Amino acid sequence: MTQKLAGLNVLVAGDGKPEDNAALGSFLLSYDAGYITGQVIAADGGLTMRP
Repeated sequence: MTQKLAGLNVLVAGDGKPEDNAALGSFLLSYDAGYITGQVIAADGGLTMRP
């Protein structure tokens, strides 16, 4: 999959790392995310925002 995505414009510079998704998971499991329900959150560096 990395080869297919090579050369595409992604809003966040650099490759995503497992730690990025772990940070999102930690937030979603925290008290601060208690009001977030029924959402799909794309952790893809902005790739899905492309027209």
